[in-house]
Amino acid sequence: MKKKHLTSILILSFVLLFASGCGSKLPELSEEENDLVAEYAAGLALENSKNYDDGIATEEEIEKAEKLQERMEKRAEAETQPVSTEEVPQQPVESTAEVEDYVDLATFLELSDFSINFQGYDIFDSYPEDTETGNYISITSQEKSSLLVCKFTVENLTGVEKEINILDKNAIFRISFNSGEQISALPTLLPDDMTTLKDVIGANGSIEVVTVSEVSDDEITDIQTLTMQVKYAGNTGVVKLK
Repeated sequence: MKKKHLTSILILSFVLLFASGCGSKLPELSEEENDLVAEYAAGLALENSKNYDDGIATEEEIEKAEKLQERMEKRAEAETQPVSTEEVPQQPVESTAEVEDYVDLATFLELSDFSINFQGYDIFDSYPEDTETGNYISITSQEKSSLLVCKFTVENLTGVEKEINILDKNAIFRISFNSGEQISALPTLLPDDMTTLKDVIGANGSIEVVTVSEVSDDEITDIQTLTMQVKYAGNTGVVKLK
C-alpha cells in the first residue's frame, strides 16, 4: 500500500479501504452512495483535525471541519426519512454526453462578483506533491488509483475586496471524463480546495483552486472530454471543462 498521510487528510479512500480491503478494486457505488461516503469520510477525518493542537489546526480549518460534519449529519438524517409511497414521475437520466446548454460555474453558484475558469488538470499519486512548503495537509490515493486534480482560477471582478464562500452553499461537485460515470469531488481541508472554499480575494485579484477526485488507474486513459456536474439549491448544471 502507498503511505497514507493522516495529517488532516480528507479522502474517500480512507473509508473505501475498510469497505473493500487493501488493494481491492473500488466498489461500485451509486452517485448518492458516492456522495454519502465522501461526506462520511469528511466527518471522520475532520474530527481528527479538530483534535489537533491549536498551533497546527487553524480556525479556518476548524470551521471547515464543523461545516462539513454538519452537512454530513444532515445528509445522513435525510437518508433515514421514510420514503413517500406516492408515485413519483420518472426523471430523464442526466447525461454529459449530449448537453445542449452548459452553464457558467460562477453564475450557476450565484457568485455574481466572481468568475471561475478552468485552467487544466493533472494526475497525481499524492496532492500536493511538495509537502515541504509548510502545507501539512495532503491527500494520497489508495493502491491502483490516482488523484484527478482539476485546476481553476477564481477572479474577483470588482474593484473592492470581496469574500467568496462556496463552503456554505453545500453544493455537490462531480467530474466526468470521456462521457463516463460521474465521480464525486472530495470535500477536503486543502486550502486551495474549491468545493470548500471560503476566502477573501483582493480588488480585481485572483486565486488558484482545485477539485480532487479519486479515480481507478484502469479508467484513467487519454482524457478527451471533461465535464463537471454541479448540484446546488435543488438544481443541476453541467460545466464544460474540456
